Amino acid sequence: MMLAYLRWLVLVLSACQTAGVQVGEVDFARASFSVGDGATAAAAGDLDGDGHQDLVVANQRSHDLTILLGDGTGGLDDTGSVQGGENPGDVTLSDLNEDGHLDIVVPNHDTDYLTILLAEREASKRHRTRHCPSQ
Repeated sequence: MMLAYLRWLVLVLSACQTAGVQVGEVDFARASFSVGDGATAAAAGDLDGDGHQDLVVANQRSHDLTILLGDGTGGLDDTGSVQGGENPGDVTLSDLNEDGHLDIVVPNHDTDYLTILLAEREASKRHRTRHCPSQ
């Protein structure tokens, strides 16, 4: 539900040519961020444990993930991109190993594997693990 709403909001904000848009009683400021080629999905969560919402964007054509860290004022700081595997068409955040830190899970479309980035103690250090089904 939240992902569908975020996609709708991105479409609304993308179509808006003014400084912002009003939805019901709420005003939304327009903000633009550079992401990779072919952005197809986004997931929000606190990746670095600072209490602010961060954003991960799956970029299918550039085969990477853009990570934008929340600054606590509603803004996002671009921290760059990490490999997302082949054709990362979706993204979700979950604490897979129950260590208290959100991990990034990416299904790689048209392949038989997932890309999983497990959070380490420092948010800037992550590693990729591919899980393939048994043959």
